Amino acid sequence: AVDVSPQHMLARAALQAPRRLLSAMATPKRIVIVGGVAGGASTAARLRRLDEFAEIVIFEKGPDPSFANCGMPYYLGGEIADRHKLNVQTPESLKRRLNLDVR
Repeated sequence: AVDVSPQHMLARAALQAPRRLLSAMATPKRIVIVGGVAGGASTAARLRRLDEFAEIVIFEKGPDPSFANCGMPYYLGGEIADRHKLNVQTPESLKRRLNLDVR
């Protein structure tokens, strides 16, 4: 059985706090991702969850760094008329939600 009592959770958080403090004081990692959309945006989001202090930059040649690729057949088939309805995230929302720099 796994101990998930409040005392256990507090003890675990206390043990992790020094690591987070040391990570914050160290020079942050700089990560560059070429290409957004599904692979790049997903990778950037995962990296942010792994390291909240990293500097993450996504270079995307198109205007939309993250859109629903799975909806593309519906757009091409005419069921979705406006391509912008496939947008999942904007550069601004990625900056605000995950502190990602999209260029």
